[in-house]
Amino acid sequence: MRLIHILCSLSLFLLLACGEEKEFMTPKPGEIVLDVNLDEYSLNGNVLGKTYADISNNDKLLIKSLDKELERIRQNEIKSSKMNIHPSEEFLVKLHFDESLSYDEFYKALTTLGFSGFTSIQYVIGSNFKEIHTLFLSKRNDECRQAKSAGVTRLLKRYSGNTDLSNEDVWEQRIKEKAILIECARKYIDLSLTFETIDNKWVYTVGLNETGLTDGNKLYQFENDTDVYKFIEGVRQRRSLNDKEDRDKILLALRKNVLLKDIAPIIKKLTSYGYRINFALVGF
Repeated sequence: MRLIHILCSLSLFLLLACGEEKEFMTPKPGEIVLDVNLDEYSLNGNVLGKTYADISNNDKLLIKSLDKELERIRQNEIKSSKMNIHPSEEFLVKLHFDESLSYDEFYKALTTLGFSGFTSIQYVIGSNFKEIHTLFLSKRNDECRQAKSAGVTRLLKRYSGNTDLSNEDVWEQRIKEKAILIECARKYIDLSLTFETIDNKWVYTVGLNETGLTDGNKLYQFENDTDVYKFIEGVRQRRSLNDKEDRDKILLALRKNVLLKDIAPIIKKLTSYGYRINFALVGF
């Protein structure tokens, strides 16, 4: 009887798991499902190409075949709809990635969707369809990044002699950029996490602005995830950081060859803290 009970429980578990997978992978009206496996990738069940040839072995961030199909779907929606807003914003995009894929494939898919204007995105890694994550596209810090890059560009032009700005114009630009950077440092923590293998060991690096000053960015390195989470918990408990506009945001910046099965537990843990995760590619 005990064996029968175990077999029945296992069958029920498998049925529930299959039901969750079918629910996520079956597109409803207004939904798009992108499935990226080791061999091929498909959109709404239609195979678009081979993963290695079109994504893994592609030195660009844009997946052309996927972008083309997304554009076709968008144009069809424009023709059949009287919506006044961008049609891409009406769709929910659901992504499934094999856990043995690398971060490179994952990031290129996200980049292509962002380029196409799709903003409502959910994703699943591996076979655990219970853990559906929401992608939060970064909409802040544009002004901060522009101020930083403008300063670098100005210095490069100045050293190369390739500038038509007077000293007065340069000084005025520097004052404006400095004011923006001061405000950005005051408003944002800019919390980030990256991890990679060095000498066959995982090394984790956490970056953040602790002081609210333009030179307040610091990096902390750890050799195990327990210490990383302990540090992050400490950051969340600091009263001085509670009023920051990005206190519930974190940037996960990874190298292209990190496997998704190693990233999935990190995403789960950061999500449990209440973080909205943005992604970046290091060393592309």
